[in-house]
Amino acid sequence: MPRLEATSTHYIKLGRGGEWQAEAIGGGVLRFGYRELSHDLCIAGDWEGARQAWRAHRDGNDAVLTSDMNQARIFYTAPETSVFITFHAGRMYWCRPRGPAELLADRTKLRRTVDGWHGQTVGGNDLFYERLSGRLLKVQGFRGTICGVDAEDYLLRKLGDEVTPQVEAALQAETQMIAAISGLMGSSDLAGLRAAG
Repeated sequence: MPRLEATSTHYIKLGRGGEWQAEAIGGGVLRFGYRELSHDLCIAGDWEGARQAWRAHRDGNDAVLTSDMNQARIFYTAPETSVFITFHAGRMYWCRPRGPAELLADRTKLRRTVDGWHGQTVGGNDLFYERLSGRLLKVQGFRGTICGVDAEDYLLRKLGDEVTPQVEAALQAETQMIAAISGLMGSSDLAGLRAAG
């Protein structure tokens, strides 16, 4: 199976306290709050204009303002070749965004996905929490809405059902150990080892 590729990977929190998780996952969409953020400026790609308009909502705090604008830019511009992940009901879900962001009646934003959210790998294996690395799961602690995934290589390997290099090395070591033990079975060397023990 070819490697699952992505130009970028992002974690998205679907609403404050996960309020949109079930709806967004069930509907195959991405949701983004920031109601006061100018949808028109973001769609137009006027990020400096959007930043200036948003400044009043962040009391001039440039660090928070920059973080907010980075998150908005990712939501609005991430291509179909990127992957978003989220967590809900004991499993991880992933999707690829499609098309432009849309403004909803409540002033929140929505993006469609290529083929919905997936709670399984490309090979059909469930993405339950207990089957995921803590390095990946820690992204849930992010306090904002969207951030990059530090464990990107692990994530793409997991989604693509690839064995990690560490697991591959362990499997090879196991095979070598079994071969070595099999070679000892019935030999005088094994009898000598037993007598020495």
